[in-house]
This record gives sequence, C-alpha cells and structure tokens, in this order.
Amino acid sequence: MRDYLPSWASSDEGAPIIRTASGAPALALDNKGRAKHQEDYTFMNLDLRGSGEGCGFFLSNDIDNVDLYHVSIDRFKVGVHVAGSNRKHAAGSDGKNHRIALRHGRITSSPNQGWLGSCDDCVIENSYFENHEFAKPKFNHNIYLSAASASSAMVGAGDPTNSSETDVEGNRRATPRRRCLPALIRIFYPQAKPRRRCLQTTTPSVSRATAPPGARAGSGTRIA
Repeated sequence: MRDYLPSWASSDEGAPIIRTASGAPALALDNKGRAKHQEDYTFMNLDLRGSGEGCGFFLSNDIDNVDLYHVSIDRFKVGVHVAGSNRKHAAGSDGKNHRIALRHGRITSSPNQGWLGSCDDCVIENSYFENHEFAKPKFNHNIYLSAASASSAMVGAGDPTNSSETDVEGNRRATPRRRCLPALIRIFYPQAKPRRRCLQTTTPSVSRATAPPGARAGSGTRIA
C-alpha cells in the first residue's frame, strides 16, 4: 500500500491521510484465533492520524517481512505495536513475527508508547520519535522493546536522535540531540533483568520516497 501520482498532480502534494476516530488500529495485520502465517507487505508514504486511541500499525500472530517505509504516525495510543502470537498455531506457522522494519518513519504524540514490542531480525532505522509516554511518564516510553523470550533480536541504526519526551502537563523534559537516551528506550524480556541501551534515530526527510527500502537488516547498534 502506497501513494501514487495522478496525472493532474504537481508533485508537491502531501502523503495520503488515513484517519481513525475509534479505538481500532488504523492498519492491522493479525489473525483471530490460531496463528496463521502471513508475509511480504509494504506500506509506503502514508500519513496516519489518530485521536489518542488504538494503534497506528498492529502486527500479531506470525507476520513476516513487513516494511513500514516513510510513514508518519500521529496521535495513536501506540504508534507501532508488534505483538506476540496465540499459543495455538495453524499448519505452517511458527507462531513468531520476523523481519518487521520501520525506516525513515516519524512517530509522534502517542500517550503510551511510540513503538511497543519486538521480533526476530526487526529493524528501527533512521526514524524520528517525539512527545510520547505522557499518559504514565514512569512506565511508558518513546520506544519499548519487549518480547516473550530473550531470543528476539532487534537492530537500530541511524544518526543522533532529535526526539524528546514531555510530562503530563506538556513540558518538554529531554534535551534534543543526545547520543544516548536511556530514559526514552526500555528493553524488557520476562525472566531476565530489564536492560537499557542507546538507539540512534534521526528526523526523516520530508520529501516523498520514490523507491522501496533495500536490505532489511543493515549495520547499526545491535540490541539483543
């Protein structure tokens, strides 16, 4: 799913806007009941706008090979939620999500988390996070990597971040362009001591992307 340039356009129009006023995700890839394998989706040059509820993207129950490229996600309870899978699996399903990539994205103003969850060989690269976690400042984060086990691996890559957090009253608390943002990123695996790491991100270009992303897992700071 992506934008297109109609014959009457002047090439300077904004990305297509998808609005949702309910608590449902704007875009969801999941299965009800048993986990069923799905793969190979690309979402590109989209502008998702919520009302403080639901998710921008919700992915669950064995979803593989998803590229979120040059997407803007604003005012959802959770910007991107990479959830786990149900215990029972359909034939051909391993019950895990793999290779979900957010590249050159912009996620803003989520009361809970900008990104929640993790998966094997997933990537957050050159993406911008700002004004999250204000619903519960001590518990929510711009990026919260969590998994059902410590086997999941994530890759983060990019330039120094330009993101910040705000408190409940809306006062900005973080200093922009810090190389290490331990308060913004939290990594948690059950049965293991929570750890914090640095993740580098950057403000994406505002120009329309013209090509899908290349390699899924490039070099960068490895989070495991």
